[in-house]
Amino acid sequence: MRAKKLKRNRRILDACAETFGLADPLPVLIDSSFARMALRHKVNMSDQLHRLLDGRNLALCTTRCVIKECQLLGPVMAGTLKVLSCLELHPCHHKRATTAVRCLTKALRPVATEPTVDEASSVSASDPNWRPLLASNSERLRSLAHELTGMPCLLLEHGQPLLTGLPADTRRLLAERRLRGLRAEADEAAAVAAAATVDASVLKRRRRRQRGANPLSCLKKKRKRQTEQQQQKSDEVHCNIDNNVDLSSTICRRRKRGRRAGWSRRPWHVRQFIVEQLQQQFLV
Repeated sequence: MRAKKLKRNRRILDACAETFGLADPLPVLIDSSFARMALRHKVNMSDQLHRLLDGRNLALCTTRCVIKECQLLGPVMAGTLKVLSCLELHPCHHKRATTAVRCLTKALRPVATEPTVDEASSVSASDPNWRPLLASNSERLRSLAHELTGMPCLLLEHGQPLLTGLPADTRRLLAERRLRGLRAEADEAAAVAAAATVDASVLKRRRRRQRGANPLSCLKKKRKRQTEQQQQKSDEVHCNIDNNVDLSSTICRRRKRGRRAGWSRRPWHVRQFIVEQLQQQFLV
């Protein structure tokens, strides 16, 4: 089966489940015309319908009146009678046997209407989701099923089971229900938005005046106080410079400190020039 056909059938069944709700297993009422065509084309109804209806659990059933009508037609319907005898029997609550069309019409009656006293024990009256699919090749019976249940129908065409589309009433009902759902969502969103909105004066932000720089960040950095040992070493260096002592031995004995503010930031050639000038001055 083509994927396009499977998607179409799944979409139809999902719409039926959204509108009415589907029973599990899904009941399928089969009449004599459908069973006869299935026998002629050697169609396995259980397997083919299971694949056609997106793998749903199915309950294939018929009524006593349909079987009785096949018995009255004689040997012409002997094969069809044997096929129908293998199906489950849906209870039809009328005293006398009637025609198959009238019996199936009563069986297809939607559960929303009030059941009679005789139908109180029926399976359809006990299950609110009992809304069957009709499998029939009779166009008259299919049109009646569309009016009564609002469900699609099944038919056999060239040996292939087909699922008809949704009736116009069901499509209109589905569109109205979706429109009501959209309106309800829109009203709810509007109510939430109205509750969330507050007076603009409350939410108005206070304008902050323009401020200058942070005065704490503009303070000059405080110089670290020299310890007594550092002060003593600096005094020794100045004394050596005044007494024309070679600075190489004195400078080498000093402990190296971090970067000095003035000396380390000068270019190398400038520092070299200063050292040469000092050496010439001390050597003279």
